[in-house]
Amino acid sequence: MERLAGYAAPAEPGGAGGTAQARSSVRCRRRESPAPPKKKLGIWGKWYTWVAAGGVVALVVGLLVAQNVGDDKLTVKSSH
Repeated sequence: MERLAGYAAPAEPGGAGGTAQARSSVRCRRRESPAPPKKKLGIWGKWYTWVAAGGVVALVVGLLVAQNVGDDKLTVKSSH
């Protein structure tokens, strides 16, 4: 037990342990940082979000056009 007591923090003079008394006697007001301004568009306000969304839309439109345009026939002619 003496070994364990060597690792404990020493008691403050004027009180037993001092932690409960020190916590109750010291009054600190935590300074709160101002809230960041809220953006109307949220994540859509970033330019790269619009670029990524445009890329997805272009991919979908390209796949839809490729599906409906052209025929699915492939003719291969070879001669030797």
